[in-house]
Amino acid sequence: MTDVQEYINKGIDLPAAPTIITQLTSLLNKKNIGSHELAKVAQTDQAFTAKILKLVNSPFYGFSREVSSVEEAITMIGLEAVHHLLLTMSFLNIFKADKNIFNINEFWLHSLSVGIIAKKLLKNETKEIRNAAYLSGILHDVGRLIYYQIDPKKYIAFYDQGKSVIDLEKESEWFQQNHQQLGALLGKKWNFPENIVNTIEFHHSPEACKNNDDIIITHAVHIADIITHGLNIGNSGITYVTVFSKLSWDALHLNDNIIKNTIMNSIKEIEHTKTLFD
Repeated sequence: MTDVQEYINKGIDLPAAPTIITQLTSLLNKKNIGSHELAKVAQTDQAFTAKILKLVNSPFYGFSREVSSVEEAITMIGLEAVHHLLLTMSFLNIFKADKNIFNINEFWLHSLSVGIIAKKLLKNETKEIRNAAYLSGILHDVGRLIYYQIDPKKYIAFYDQGKSVIDLEKESEWFQQNHQQLGALLGKKWNFPENIVNTIEFHHSPEACKNNDDIIITHAVHIADIITHGLNIGNSGITYVTVFSKLSWDALHLNDNIIKNTIMNSIKEIEHTKTLFD
């Protein structure tokens, strides 16, 4: 029996969600978030507050005066943007890895880029749908991080052999659970909404997602994942670029011009996101 299977059989002893993630997820599910509520969550961690202010005062935003508080930052760049920055920084702090054998920054860069592109693909949807797409993009490959936490050597051995990370059957043979399934288990434990859990579980196989009222999110993350691999942004372990699901392509009413414009509109935000790794 593998370490992964033992880990699962012991009652799925997955990592507990950090308090700030729980609070931010709760706010994410609210229809109306007040700037004071979000600022209050941010201020529970001084390092997060300092990072947000550093980013808001960077040349990317180009404000003529210094922004000195989270509430002011919300006023200047918007509540949704600050919320996304908080979520992003929170996830960057959850999992640790030996940088000599696994470049976790490259992994998160890929994941964050998927979230950004998925959000852009759904620009005409509601704020709630866009937020869920962003969070789903960040988390879509989190199952692989759990593999690494359980057994780093086994994780590296699998990917160093050049096995396709989207060959879910081989992944299941190696780990007894594919990364989609394991990531979905974490999402359930952390009480994420069903549409996010479903997207994590079916982002490589949107055709198999039958019970998701917001399946448009799954389609967006599926397309965004492939675009990100095609652009070679970050590294989640994939060895080649796959084709888009026709179901997802048609569901999002995509064409070459939409893909091109989405990429162009995403690159600047992705470049800005890289500063989070400093």
